[in-house]
Amino acid sequence: MNLRPNRVDLVGTAIATLTLLGSLTLWSQLPSQVAIHFSASGDPNTVVPKAIAVALIPAVMLGSLAILRVAAHYDPPDDERVFVVTAIGTMLLLLAAVQFLVLGWNLGYAISMDAVLVGAVLWVVALVGYSYHRTGTLVRTKKPAVTEALAQFWRRW
Repeated sequence: MNLRPNRVDLVGTAIATLTLLGSLTLWSQLPSQVAIHFSASGDPNTVVPKAIAVALIPAVMLGSLAILRVAAHYDPPDDERVFVVTAIGTMLLLLAAVQFLVLGWNLGYAISMDAVLVGAVLWVVALVGYSYHRTGTLVRTKKPAVTEALAQFWRRW
């Protein structure tokens, strides 16, 4: 896998841009301090200025995409489709959903943290199931050092 821009980059950048633009459309309705982290009971415990709340997740999305692309360059996936689904599905669509759930809560919409947790777990299970279905394994790498490090990690647990 080379590092030249490809469809994952284009789709990922489009999702991050749409997330930012969607967040900017809510700018005038958002409070000056936006809650971005919540306790297990659903109470906000971290607030940041509105500008950070709007820009942080799209920036994290682009950073995550860059890290995934570099990792895939140095340890190419056996199945390119698994990388595409994982990169787009996990890092980008899930983060976009989180962004709009957080902004929705700040706009006064009732967001059930239990429903968010169940949705996130189901999302992860679906992605792991897809990856396992496509590759026949949960973790696969072509780098012996990485394989050994993962094996040692799992033996400890």
